[in-house]
Amino acid sequence: MNMMVAYCFKFARAKELGGMGFCDLQVFNFALLGKQGWNFIHNPNTLVARLFKAKYFPHGSYLSSSLGSNPSFVWRSVWSAKEVVNKGTRWRVGDGKSIYVWRDAWIRDLPGFKGPEHYWHLFYDCPYSSSCWTAAKVVKPSLTTDEFPVWLLKLIDDLDPDVMCSVVMILWCVWRQQNQKLWENSLLPAAKAVELGFVFFQDWRRARAGASSSAVQRAHGPLTWSRPLVSCWKCNLDAALFHDLSAIGLGMVLRRNDGQFYACKTLRMPLSCSVKEAEALALHEALLWALSLKLADVEFETDSLLVVNSLSSHSLDCSEYGFLISDCVRLRGNGNYAIRFVKRQANKCAHVLARHACFNASLYESFIIPSWLEECTGEDVSKHPHTAGPAH
Repeated sequence: MNMMVAYCFKFARAKELGGMGFCDLQVFNFALLGKQGWNFIHNPNTLVARLFKAKYFPHGSYLSSSLGSNPSFVWRSVWSAKEVVNKGTRWRVGDGKSIYVWRDAWIRDLPGFKGPEHYWHLFYDCPYSSSCWTAAKVVKPSLTTDEFPVWLLKLIDDLDPDVMCSVVMILWCVWRQQNQKLWENSLLPAAKAVELGFVFFQDWRRARAGASSSAVQRAHGPLTWSRPLVSCWKCNLDAALFHDLSAIGLGMVLRRNDGQFYACKTLRMPLSCSVKEAEALALHEALLWALSLKLADVEFETDSLLVVNSLSSHSLDCSEYGFLISDCVRLRGNGNYAIRFVKRQANKCAHVLARHACFNASLYESFIIPSWLEECTGEDVSKHPHTAGPAH
């Protein structure tokens, strides 16, 4: 017994806490078993994964599986680690067809944020949500059940459509502001959040009715880099995905109106995301960079037509990409900023910088042109035309 106590309090403690740093064998075993479960999810076409699926979860997945009536020792062991896997996983939202919104973890970096008590507090009881209900001049519907999903679905059936729209809009406002608080440590006053939410809702309603439409720019962008207007700066930006590192690289370069180099910046982020999210992040960081340098008149150029078109879209996008675009629109309003689409050939320097982010530290910024960028910037200046495409 004394030896066991010594093991627990001496050998298994971290070295920085005075222990020997030995693994807790039980925890280590769960980690190994959980890794096998993780392989069932990410390598479903392997022979082992197909065999286990056919026998133990033919109509579901490892995460939704049950132990079964006559499990083998191997399956019992791997299944016992399911909760370990569940606590460290989150769905990346695509079309949403595979996600059980009330059961599965799908909100980024909020493990376990899916229980009924959390929903009640977030949408109904907390001071901020109460202020939103008051600001919208909507009486909170009475509680008829202990389960939030059941309560919400019953409201959809019982309430007048216009009142129901107001209720859903308030819930969306609260959810969006909580995300803003989590990611950017900023929170709009309840009255402002509700006002903005109803503006978005009216825009969405008009778009659905066909009353408004957004002009989509055709994929005709300049093929060569051009100097900005006499009083402006130009910032080219791009993003690169490093799948083997589970990271993205962002690159941007600032040049004066005579075409000469002013500064460049790269960022490497340990993040797995889509191409469009990475491109939107590049624009977001470039806008923040220009604001930090106190540059009032800047032409931004990106080779992502999707991002440029999204900036002028009035459709309601509640995804992480949509929130990035919304914040880019907000940042653009802080200066005389034009954002333009160009072809990859006219965005070479930013592309080189984004790829080079793989070799730099997480953040690299220089006001002296790197030797490996000189040739690229020289080519741009030597064959620049004085024309530019339409800005958004």
